[in-house]
Amino acid sequence: MLLSGLRVMAQQSRQDSLLSQIKLKTEDTNKVNSYNALASLFVNNNPDTCIYFAKKGTELSLKLNFNKGKAEGFLYMGMAQSNIGKWNEAMHSLSVALEIAKQRNDAFYEAKIYTNIGNLFTDEGRYPEALNSHFTALKIRESLKIEDKKGVAGSLTNIGVVYRLQGNYNEALTYYSRALRIKLAIEDKKGIANLYTNIGNLYMLQLEYEKALRSYKSSLEMYQALNDTRGISACYNNIGSVYSHTGEYAEALNYFLKYLEIKIASSDKIGIAGAYLNIGNVLYLQKKNEKAQEYFQKAKVLSEEVGSSEYLRDIYFSLSKLDSAVGNFKSALSNYHLYVQFRDSLNNDENLKKSVRTQMQYDFDKQSTTDSISNVEKIKQDNLKHEHEIQQQKTYTYVGVGGFLLMVLVAGVSFRAFRQKQKANAIISHQKALMEEKQKEILDSIHYAKRIQESLLPSVKYIQKNIERLKNQN
Repeated sequence: MLLSGLRVMAQQSRQDSLLSQIKLKTEDTNKVNSYNALASLFVNNNPDTCIYFAKKGTELSLKLNFNKGKAEGFLYMGMAQSNIGKWNEAMHSLSVALEIAKQRNDAFYEAKIYTNIGNLFTDEGRYPEALNSHFTALKIRESLKIEDKKGVAGSLTNIGVVYRLQGNYNEALTYYSRALRIKLAIEDKKGIANLYTNIGNLYMLQLEYEKALRSYKSSLEMYQALNDTRGISACYNNIGSVYSHTGEYAEALNYFLKYLEIKIASSDKIGIAGAYLNIGNVLYLQKKNEKAQEYFQKAKVLSEEVGSSEYLRDIYFSLSKLDSAVGNFKSALSNYHLYVQFRDSLNNDENLKKSVRTQMQYDFDKQSTTDSISNVEKIKQDNLKHEHEIQQQKTYTYVGVGGFLLMVLVAGVSFRAFRQKQKANAIISHQKALMEEKQKEILDSIHYAKRIQESLLPSVKYIQKNIERLKNQN
């Protein structure tokens, strides 16, 4: 608490010093910087005061033709307008700031403005547009000559938030983890607290309430030490949600009322609407239907005023459940149809396809612009890698040619062996034919000799005839 008190005193001292500067009659760029510095102090905790000082700074910047001061003034004005739900005005202010930053080739401010435009789209439930802005901011930050680790981690976190809202928890966890590694490395306490909150949100969506509560309370302790009112209020709201889901309704109401108190003090209409909705849901669970109806209607009026499709979706769903519980089925059906209408407009297939195309375009653009990044070491490494690939390809070519020549040599040897075998077979066949011819000649000679012999010898009939004649003479 002592550290928190010292921070408050230091901030008050800086505020008093800046107020003294703007009271001076001299109208110069220093006075513009003081206006913008005051605006930055109030952007989250008191948006209306932020807008007042930002307007003063932009008006003086116009007189002085001081574009840097003008861009800063419109940036803070847009951030404050977004915080109180004035989204059309916020978009106009941020667009003006972005145009000036581009004219000045101020990449750092471009990324910062794209981040706030992405946050604005997220609040409106325009998730593909939000992803497009956050990926653009990320690409710019990764290409800066001076490394912006904090900014890169912030963009990764914002992308994770959008994926979480779309129900893509795996992608959300991937980007949160990348961001957390950077935050821990640079010891960014506020960034770490923010990531604990987001990780707690993922646990909540997966119904792991005990883990979610631990994450939220760790985040709350860090925000309280930093005296970060906005972070504290977010933790109150998140812790209230855990207790609501676990059936500890008294604790839930306690934290939701703390959240509402901070949002009323900062004139945050969208935050007030969210508090009313959460309180109404707890009262509904406690079967305090009339009181719940009262808070739901308050939330609906404010959500319609600021044009929050996300809150209107949830409010119509809660009203549908309440009407059904009290037997007002016609109204329950009407509110349910409105709930479906807002739900589908936020999460239809076309939006999801656009989100995928946005990330693919980011990956493509990042790859295409790698060579344009003024990082000599990176280019050198790429060239070395390229040369290695060429050398490797040459090696493959030489091996391929060598293999082909070896194959030709083997084929030649095989063909020669085949020809020699054919020649040997021809010789053998010829010799066989000669032998058969000689054998035939020998057989013919034998048969010829036999015929001669038979012609020289008396026939059997002649011999028998002579034997008979000799017998008769005796």
